[in-house]
Amino acid sequence: MSVVSAIGARGADTIVRGVHVGHRDHYRVATEIIDRGPSRVVLMQRSSTLVLGPEQGWDDEAAFYDAAWRSIGLGTEWFHVASAEGIARHLARAGSVFARRGEALRRLTVGPGDELRLGSGSTGRPVKQLPPDRSMLDYKLDRQARMVSADFDGSFEAIVVVDVGDHQCSIHQCGPLAEKLFTLCLDFWASCPTVTSGELTPS
Repeated sequence: MSVVSAIGARGADTIVRGVHVGHRDHYRVATEIIDRGPSRVVLMQRSSTLVLGPEQGWDDEAAFYDAAWRSIGLGTEWFHVASAEGIARHLARAGSVFARRGEALRRLTVGPGDELRLGSGSTGRPVKQLPPDRSMLDYKLDRQARMVSADFDGSFEAIVVVDVGDHQCSIHQCGPLAEKLFTLCLDFWASCPTVTSGELTPS
């Protein structure tokens, strides 16, 4: 079934709750989602708020960072895919300051084989890294989705970020198609390589 057909067949059950234009609104929506207490979260973010900490002056990102770590501390399973290249680019960007980076790194745990993990114990999950371009057919490293996708024990919700020209837009959705998206993201996370602490925490 095509995406268009799927929307037509199940559209009554799937809701687009909002479309936001701006570079920061998606953090506010993601924080609202996380604060409602999902059981599982997939975070796809080429530059990682959880590794770098929030950028100085970005209050909405700081709120998301704090909400994410509260959630992880409560035992929520977080499945995170990041990019060493994306992190390095953010660190090198003129004018960007990550004053809480040291704190962020201290919050991460290191598991077997020096793998970087979010959380500990039975709910702690390794951070994964986007694989190199050559590893998959039709895969482009710089085109990977940015999103927070959440499972509320069988009810699904997501905020997806896309670029339209020089505008950044975020689409907030819930329902059956959000479940399909969550499953797709979780399967991708499972296929990505686990990385060691040094690979995602450049000096």
